[in-house]
Amino acid sequence: MADIDQSWTWPVRWDPAVRWTTAGGFSPDSLLEHPDLVAHRMLDRLGAQAREVHRGAPEAEEAFRQSIGTLLAEAPWLVGSEAFTYQRDADAETHAAAEAEPGGPRHDPCCGAESDGNGLVDSCGVNLVLGVAARLTGMQGALVVGALSNVATAAETQLLDQLGDGAADHNAEADAPGRSISARPSDDGAAGTEFDGARDEFAVGSAAWASLSQLSERINLLGRPSLECIRLLGETTENILDSNPPPPEPNVVMSTTGITSVVTNDPCADQPKVAIHGSGFGSVRPPGLSVIAPWWDRTTGSVRYRVAKVLSWSNTLVNAELPPGSVGGTVAFADLDYIQAFNRWANIANDQIIKAMRAAGCPGWGPPQRPLAWPPYASTPTPTPAAKVDLGLPLITAAVTRNLSGTAVPAWSDTALHLQAGQEFWIVWKSANSVTGALKAVDAVSTQVLQAAGHPAEGVAGREGQVRLLAPSQPSILQFTVEAGNTVCGKRSVPLRLVVTGAALQQGPTITVLQSLPGGDVDLVNPGGAEALSPATGRSIPLVAEKRTVVRIDWWPAVAQVPVGEQLSAVATLRVINHGHPSLSGTLLPGTSTAQDPPMTSITLPSGPPFSSVEHYQQWVAQGNLPATFNVVMPADWCKSEVTLEATVVASAPKQSWTVAASRVAKFHHRRRVRIRYRRHTADDQPTPTTQEAVAAIRAAVAMLPIPDPEIVVLDNDPARPSSDYIADMIQERGGTPTADWRNEIWLVVGPPGVGSVVNQGSQPWTGSTEASAALAAHGIGHMFDQRDLGLCGAAHNPEEPSSFPDEGKLVVTGWDTYSNKTVPNGIDVMTFCWGKSWMTPERWRRIFLKVGP
Repeated sequence: MADIDQSWTWPVRWDPAVRWTTAGGFSPDSLLEHPDLVAHRMLDRLGAQAREVHRGAPEAEEAFRQSIGTLLAEAPWLVGSEAFTYQRDADAETHAAAEAEPGGPRHDPCCGAESDGNGLVDSCGVNLVLGVAARLTGMQGALVVGALSNVATAAETQLLDQLGDGAADHNAEADAPGRSISARPSDDGAAGTEFDGARDEFAVGSAAWASLSQLSERINLLGRPSLECIRLLGETTENILDSNPPPPEPNVVMSTTGITSVVTNDPCADQPKVAIHGSGFGSVRPPGLSVIAPWWDRTTGSVRYRVAKVLSWSNTLVNAELPPGSVGGTVAFADLDYIQAFNRWANIANDQIIKAMRAAGCPGWGPPQRPLAWPPYASTPTPTPAAKVDLGLPLITAAVTRNLSGTAVPAWSDTALHLQAGQEFWIVWKSANSVTGALKAVDAVSTQVLQAAGHPAEGVAGREGQVRLLAPSQPSILQFTVEAGNTVCGKRSVPLRLVVTGAALQQGPTITVLQSLPGGDVDLVNPGGAEALSPATGRSIPLVAEKRTVVRIDWWPAVAQVPVGEQLSAVATLRVINHGHPSLSGTLLPGTSTAQDPPMTSITLPSGPPFSSVEHYQQWVAQGNLPATFNVVMPADWCKSEVTLEATVVASAPKQSWTVAASRVAKFHHRRRVRIRYRRHTADDQPTPTTQEAVAAIRAAVAMLPIPDPEIVVLDNDPARPSSDYIADMIQERGGTPTADWRNEIWLVVGPPGVGSVVNQGSQPWTGSTEASAALAAHGIGHMFDQRDLGLCGAAHNPEEPSSFPDEGKLVVTGWDTYSNKTVPNGIDVMTFCWGKSWMTPERWRRIFLKVGP
């Protein structure tokens, strides 16, 4: 359909009529309404309607049928007169029959041969109209079209007589034997005169002719260029040439004339020198004339031409230095300044003509059509063997796209592109200045991708090509190379590296709230009264208000899974919304250690190995592997009432980024605050623990316990003087007789390693001794809250049987050591003697939590 306007052959040629009138001394304008051309105009309008039928224009077929019907009804003499019975030739018969067949050809612009003759009636164009008429109206319609062409031919002969000898001489070629309807040969080979006897009957002014003239105006003109448009084109062209002529044309615009050979001694140099041999170059370089040579435009991935530096010029030899990036091809002489100037002028002039023709409604001038009265000069010379030179390395453009439309694949980094697992992609390549080329896989995974698409393992040969491939279903790195070579400078290759990532395994990161154990979803029932927990049992703990808390953000499963050899870098934020205390809301950042306060900037963490599922990831963690989680410290004074925690993680590759988020609610419950006072002591000539060691042990012990972060105060006389009973000394120091207020303070004497832990809550309440060990200190404080030993890892006083304790005292969740900044897996209950593994368990936390009370 897009070619119809250019390939359609019209049944009437108007250009010869303009030439005839000019040769006869008449104005071409006289043809616009010339009475002898009424049949031509009618035939021309039928041709326009037939063209619209081919174009598939709405209602075009019905308009054509109506026109033929009008002719048959009101001018029956066209097919009834023997003088004007159309004598169909073989091509017309065949074309009409083919058009009439269902599914037959709808357009054959040359009808099997070139259009012939210089007359106004074109046999090929008439045959096209005949075919449409035969298909839409039957042979009767085809006959009326043929008869109309005969009438036009008769009128054409009459017109030539009127115009005089000049016009007849100008049309002499039309009288030669051939296929032209305008001059059909007779049996003896002379020009046919079968219409001569009918002139009187259908002469201008006759009744038949008048009837035909009236009918012509009833046939709708659908798009044939009118004589007015032809005249407008001529006038506009003349005005442009008069008011703004083109730049003067030099003797040489672009040429290889005279060149017999082009040679170089350094074809692989960055700026090779060439010698252009030949003759007729002139002893002096003509003004404006340059040597141009092909070079590789990396921006467009194509060969273009640039000016070379002329080193010397003579009539038979020109030496030149080519610019960097030059490649093999035809070297030529060109006046680029003139070409650029002319092309600028032609662009403006063509725009003026198109604007005028469109304003006049002349068909064929678009939009979208854009005919050019002055085509621009080409920017490259015609390839010429004598002017060809071979030089330079092969040049390659290679691209990875999502489809053949060129949708770009996003970048992963400066040297790699990014694909998703299972994604379709195309590799498209093209080499220039080469004789060989291929796409090859670099590694085993990439080779499998090629083979899965039906290509050989050794690669896809070709100087250019395009292949459709499918990324692996698992995170991978694909590496291909596009190679090209020539006989002059060897081979060159372009690497293609693609990072294939897997989809995120879950919607967002996992948020875990930790106070030595994970919790936050346990409610306190009847606080201050007969308290209970809901749920009553379980592996989650009730959180304690005003206690340093760690929020762990586990993000690896929530972002794209990256292949081994690549990593994402991530940062995180935690927004805290405290519903009971809005002033305690804000944004916290993860730091390097939970023993420290929240930092001002987030640490950056790397992603880990790829996983196929959440279960796969969990199995990996269960095997003792540690993911890089973001651990955010919530200061103790922020941990009150109910809070909403909103975690956001931004994970990035050099040129890709993923933002994932999650939120959860955590509840903190008020517990009784306890102050801790301590004094250090020595034993068996062992050195007294330092103040830092003593405080660290106490702080780590209470971090393990369900009590608010206590005030830790050193007692007087620290370290203690040697004594046989440090605990009794403290009891006397406290007043000797316990009171109810003693429960608000715990007094500890802290000794060196090996002294163990001693607590006798019945006789010496809220007072005890411990070595500078978090586990032993926590164990001793546990006794103060009425916790019995659990019979594991050695002798114990009045122990509780492990079988009666949930999970037999084993830590089946992963704890968190806040001040050591590490996970605690596979621990044993703190009330055992398993000191190397001793840690709080959920059941123990719950029991002490209720004992601490409000």
